[in-house]
Amino acid sequence: MFNYFSIPNLISVVICFSIGCLTLLNNSRAKLNRAYFTQAVAVTIWQLGTFLLLNSKVLDRVDFWSRFTYIGAIFIPVTTFHVSVEFLQKEKLRRLVFLGYLLGIFVFLPLSWTNLFLSGSYHYYWGHWFKAGILHPLFILFFSFFAIFAFTSLYLKYKTSLGIEKSRAAYILVGTFIAYLGAVDFLPDYGIQVYPSSTLAICVYALITSYAIIKYRILDIEIAIKRTVIFGGLFAFVSFVLISFTYFLQNLLHNLVGVGQWLILLFSAPVIIFTLDPLKSFLTHITDRYLFQKKYDYQQTLKEASEGMTLVTDMKKLLNLIVRIVTRSIRVKSAAIFQFDETKNKYILKVRRGVIRRHSGYAIDENNVLIKWFKEHKETLLLDEIEDWLKSEKFLYKEAGLRERLVAIKEELLSMNSVVCVPSFIKGYLIGFLILGEKLSGDAFTQEDIRLLSTLSSEVAIAVENAKNFMEVEKLREKERESYIQTVLALAQTVDEKDSYTHGHLEDVSYYGIKVAEELIESSEFKAEINKEELETALKLHDIGKIGVPDAILNKNGKLTSGEWAIMKQHCEIGARIVEPIEKLRNVGNVIKHHQEKYDGTGYPDGLKGEEIPLESRIIAVVDSYHAMTSDRPYRKALSEDVAIKELKNNIGKQFDPIVVAAFIRAREKGKIEKI
Repeated sequence: MFNYFSIPNLISVVICFSIGCLTLLNNSRAKLNRAYFTQAVAVTIWQLGTFLLLNSKVLDRVDFWSRFTYIGAIFIPVTTFHVSVEFLQKEKLRRLVFLGYLLGIFVFLPLSWTNLFLSGSYHYYWGHWFKAGILHPLFILFFSFFAIFAFTSLYLKYKTSLGIEKSRAAYILVGTFIAYLGAVDFLPDYGIQVYPSSTLAICVYALITSYAIIKYRILDIEIAIKRTVIFGGLFAFVSFVLISFTYFLQNLLHNLVGVGQWLILLFSAPVIIFTLDPLKSFLTHITDRYLFQKKYDYQQTLKEASEGMTLVTDMKKLLNLIVRIVTRSIRVKSAAIFQFDETKNKYILKVRRGVIRRHSGYAIDENNVLIKWFKEHKETLLLDEIEDWLKSEKFLYKEAGLRERLVAIKEELLSMNSVVCVPSFIKGYLIGFLILGEKLSGDAFTQEDIRLLSTLSSEVAIAVENAKNFMEVEKLREKERESYIQTVLALAQTVDEKDSYTHGHLEDVSYYGIKVAEELIESSEFKAEINKEELETALKLHDIGKIGVPDAILNKNGKLTSGEWAIMKQHCEIGARIVEPIEKLRNVGNVIKHHQEKYDGTGYPDGLKGEEIPLESRIIAVVDSYHAMTSDRPYRKALSEDVAIKELKNNIGKQFDPIVVAAFIRAREKGKIEKI
């Protein structure tokens, strides 16, 4: 018959193991997280063993589960101490942690399977219980030493911490104290009939710890729910397998072939190992699909936004896009962007959405307390963190005038309806910042929100810098034609020189292109069509649009992704936009725009074919491809000239104009085109 007194133990098993897994998943590399997980495993084994003990009726099983329970109980004091050491980051105390594990493994664990440690059992109204042996008091001393040391360490952490860290330490300290009240469970070991209330203490400890985790953004609550579902399901499965094999197969196997409990447990292990991973994937898919679709969409939107921002070169449109993305994705009441204006030496409110209490064009001086704080700390500011700092006297004593600074920052944020302020840096220089109001839901900003905003902030800095650079190029269009051309030529040379593999590309392609044009002119067939001056300019500027393509894409040592290829293909139109504002270069812009078209109409950007493609563009297509084939690239060595010529011939009528290829070959055979 099922023992209902064991239900609290089963509940504490699920709670403790789930929270332990959440902590580990949050950051499996952190020593503190690993220590906390180890503690959770020890408590889980203790409570699981107690659950099985209370449901045992046969004395052999009572004895087995009593000793099994102590596998976890033995390591609770040292794992708890381990957590406090990692929380304190005391390197010297790790030797004591190691000693504790050694004593647990090589002294108390073997001892627990002898009658010197446990000798029989008591039977109370709640079920069978352990009976302490003659050496059991040694374990009480071991437990007390590490428990007191751990509690003292946590108390010292609380006394020496500041701000949010102090508040978190306070919750964990109180929770730990309540958990240690569970030591009352040792009284029944000595014949004192006191109901073992450790399960209640452990659950309270877990709930207090969870509250601290949620309130102080150690974990995202939605992630916590998701991971609880996943690992709660996994643990339920593990428990089912273990209990099923232990309870239902033990008698059968023992009676038939004399198999003991330990061999049954070993038989269960392969089933668990080969089933956990598929089950984990299944549960992850289910929670993503049905419980966290909104969260997934939110993350996907931010991911797409960071990719899309690189395509926007107009500063005003870019800033409006950023604000729109953030307000739509995180669903905040208001948002605004301040950008540094070098001419005014101030941070100007460029775009806003919602109620900001500041008009567009509002300026913040570089000496503003908020700006100074960002330059010193370079981290996201949260209003609730500032309020916590203001409550901490020890934090305020760290620096003279700190209270006044924080009060001024708080007032600045409140005056703009801001609860979060995210700075954007490029090469350590503060180029602007994003301010956000409260969420429409009224929820607090989670740790994941902060991480995503920080990531987006870095992407924004790059996009703004690119847009700024592009706008600087755009301004050059207003200058005189010759000055503009010289500047653009210099930029083109910069694009050419920043890649060691394509260095000299423009010069060589220009040489080939002019020779092909001369060969065509001599044929008397295309004299009227070719403007050598415009062709020469187009040859030198045909790749100028690559200034708008990130270096990571230009210099990638492998095949471009579809997204990267879409960005790369923009360079033709970007290049055309750079030169087209000059009236006399309109034709040059058209040539640049279509130099990647293919003769059969499969090129880009417009899919022109045949003579729809400007002749100058068809010339560039041939000489550009020839030079690319005969030059080293990061992903391959240069082809020989003969192989390159063969490739040109093979693609006549497909990629290349037959007449232009023929002119190129004739010029080469006549010696007009020499090897460079």
